[in-house]
Amino acid sequence: MRALGLWRTLGNDYELARSLSQLGNQIRHTARSVEAYRCFDEGIRLSEEREFRLIEGLNRIGLAETMYAGERTDKVGGWLIRWPASPSWILTTTGSTAGARC
Repeated sequence: MRALGLWRTLGNDYELARSLSQLGNQIRHTARSVEAYRCFDEGIRLSEEREFRLIEGLNRIGLAETMYAGERTDKVGGWLIRWPASPSWILTTTGSTAGARC
């Protein structure tokens, strides 16, 4: 978490997006899917804006693995996530995720 604050302070978006991917993976392995989702989502949005394609890919893979991890339904941010057994997961909006950060 300290690294995220440092990269935000320094304005280093590349390292911020990379750190979000790493933190998301660590959090995912502790079965905290909501927090992991937020990290990957922020990393994806930042990577898309700055065109960091490699880091965007890492965040997307982490998000996909997080969403595919189990057969359950969770409410994450403003999204209702249905976790099916197949790789075709569904997102349905139940509110806004604006401003949600890892």
